[in-house]
Amino acid sequence: MHACEAHCPLGSEEIQCLWERCDAMKRKRFSLMTHLYDRHCNADVLRMMAVRRRQLSQSGRSEIPPPQPPPPHPGYAPNAAFHAIKRHALEFVNPKEMMKGGHHFQHILHLYTDGSLISREQGAGAGVTCCLFSLYRSLGYGATSFDGEIIAISESLRNLLCHINKFKNAVTLSDSKAAILSIVSKHTPSPQTAEITKMLSQLISLNKRIVFQWIPSHCGILGNENVDALAKKGSTATYRPVSKSTYYSVKRFIKSTYLDFNKQNLITKSQEKKWNSLHHNPQLIPNLPRKSSVAAFRLATGHDCLAKHLHRIGIYQSPNCPLCNSNQEMDSEHLKICASVAGHDNICEKYWSARGQMTLLSNAWH
Repeated sequence: MHACEAHCPLGSEEIQCLWERCDAMKRKRFSLMTHLYDRHCNADVLRMMAVRRRQLSQSGRSEIPPPQPPPPHPGYAPNAAFHAIKRHALEFVNPKEMMKGGHHFQHILHLYTDGSLISREQGAGAGVTCCLFSLYRSLGYGATSFDGEIIAISESLRNLLCHINKFKNAVTLSDSKAAILSIVSKHTPSPQTAEITKMLSQLISLNKRIVFQWIPSHCGILGNENVDALAKKGSTATYRPVSKSTYYSVKRFIKSTYLDFNKQNLITKSQEKKWNSLHHNPQLIPNLPRKSSVAAFRLATGHDCLAKHLHRIGIYQSPNCPLCNSNQEMDSEHLKICASVAGHDNICEKYWSARGQMTLLSNAWH
């Protein structure tokens, strides 16, 4: 992290690696970060250099030779990033080439799948489209958008088994990484993913090659836009089947309902409360050190243990400030003008100073 922050400045200009005995190749910022890790800052190199420095400090010599300069770099091709992704991906389909309809994609069947949830009352919908078939389904009340994604993939494979003589290779394109990862996961599968795995095995046994590929949503890929419309049509369909819900679907549904209930309950309880603004704008409490965050939260909610708050809950007899004797109620607004904490500029420092003085004053009273 230090090397990236200190030696890879922001900007679009190309930068030369300043490491001793390194090449003079100029690289862009993220390329330089990769170079620093691969060449100079990975665990093996750092461990070896630490041993070398220790040997030199103890005996003045080391069995480990200094790092050798790298061979001259041939430079980067214009599409080097694309080739790097393609080289490290198990199965790769370029969405831009797909949109252009490259000739080497014409013999591959492209299936676009999607799930949609407009409202919990209507339930989720699933959609599938390709050159052989298009369909949409309503999943009924209680189904989630994730269920729609999984059912869409399941329906695509089920229909492929009905068109077995019309394709050799197929790629299933989905904008849900969660759905794809759940299918390839080695953990205990749900009934839907187990069914998908079974159909995949059938297709593979028939000498068919099926690939799953994630694609970004709403970026102009025509097939993905079409299947998104089908999934929405399924979620708003008048006929809603009463289907069996799996344990996983019920668990997600209960969790989602519980979170929505708590959110609505919080909105109701926060009406006309001082901390109502926190519900709509949580950023009012910045990401500060704990001491400052505690002070900011207490002052924002009014539960600040100042005189006004302590009087409200029956601990103090008066809400007025006991520190400056100004006969003003002691709250967060009063701290800004209170003479007893005038030596502090920050409101959090003023708060903790006032709390410390109140504690001393309380001990003196007792």
